[in-house]
Amino acid sequence: MTTDTISPSAQNADGCLPSVATDAKAVWQVIGIFASMRLLALAAGRNESLPSLLHEMTGLSKGRIAQGDFDSLRESTKLRVEQHALDRLAERCSGPDSDPLDEVVAWINSSPRTSSGALGLWAAWIHEFEWSPARLPISKAVALCADELMERLMADCKADDLAAFKQTWRDHLKYHGDAVRVGGEPAVMPVDPDELDALRTIARWEEARTFSVKRLEALYLDLVAASDAEWGSQYFRNRPHLPMCPLVMVRPQEGLVETGRATSRRNVFFRPARRLLELLYALSYLKRYKLLPTEAPTPKELARMLDDPSQTEDKDAVTARVISNHFDGTRKLTIDLALEYWARLQRYYFPNETLQERLVPPLPVIVFALHWEEILIPKEDRGKSFLLVDTEGYGAHWALRRRQWLAKQKGAEVGHSQTDQTKAKPLVWPAWMTTQSSLSPL
Repeated sequence: MTTDTISPSAQNADGCLPSVATDAKAVWQVIGIFASMRLLALAAGRNESLPSLLHEMTGLSKGRIAQGDFDSLRESTKLRVEQHALDRLAERCSGPDSDPLDEVVAWINSSPRTSSGALGLWAAWIHEFEWSPARLPISKAVALCADELMERLMADCKADDLAAFKQTWRDHLKYHGDAVRVGGEPAVMPVDPDELDALRTIARWEEARTFSVKRLEALYLDLVAASDAEWGSQYFRNRPHLPMCPLVMVRPQEGLVETGRATSRRNVFFRPARRLLELLYALSYLKRYKLLPTEAPTPKELARMLDDPSQTEDKDAVTARVISNHFDGTRKLTIDLALEYWARLQRYYFPNETLQERLVPPLPVIVFALHWEEILIPKEDRGKSFLLVDTEGYGAHWALRRRQWLAKQKGAEVGHSQTDQTKAKPLVWPAWMTTQSSLSPL
């Protein structure tokens, strides 16, 4: 266990890199935030602030966390942080159904690292999804490439070398294009020449920041699409299907984007948390009845399935009001709560099955959905606006990674037994799950 498994975000600049020029430091900050997306997603999934999460993970005071510059910690402090993290992990492994501590530590330490030896934060994020019965080599390759890129970009910022920064981006885009190359295949999605022209004309760090945000957002969606395709292919036993992650993105009221006018003040848009609960229900229903439900569940129907008096006290009862509050965002849905709701759905639909026989939860989709609940719905205007993802572009990335997965599996069985693609009936999401307007990227 090493301290870099808990590397903090760079979003607080005070004291972080005093040697970096101010303009370059602003770009360094932004890239640091993207690099720490895993921690931001974890904080969102726990309904915690990032300082609170880092305090819990490291044992450092929030004041010390706010100072940043963690590389300057004394060796004795780093050892205390390591021991604190190990103690926390031991607590989590103390339950009767938990995995042995030494196995968990070995798994954490096997997380991919960049060529410099540093932990790949995005790759570590994908590595966590492999704890369920899935292997994600394509997704980890995409993630590690992103980690390598961000590490080099941050080094260029630290050196206040704008020319080197631009060259790092140019080398990446010329080699990979819009989709990270894995396995040595040629670039499938060459970058638009206009992007390279825009990069060439950058003359100030402020312009470099704008360019980098756009490109890193695209890289993030490439990673999500890869994990969606690769993890989903194993989850559905390679049955032909369409992406899952768009099913938990913000969904605007039909016609709202096209006309700019809402036809009703109710359900102007559906939040990721609501769509996640609907997806968890649909997947459970699919396993039970071998088909997808034709209508969305009402809060009352979901509450009936999720309220388990044997598991909760009266004050914690799951009522239609509780579900409605999850739907509108007044009651936060967390990772732990989503997993608990999933377990209750499994008990409801499969009361006679053992824990091992029940369907495993779609962990990556849960994590992404709760992250998007935070980043796609700005808090500044109290949830009155939202951001949309370019679902068409996302679908193109997903299709690429799906083809790569199928090619990798051709003639072999990996993870789950594979379904014959010529005989398997495609899984088609019903209209109530897929109605989705598409706008520009994030």
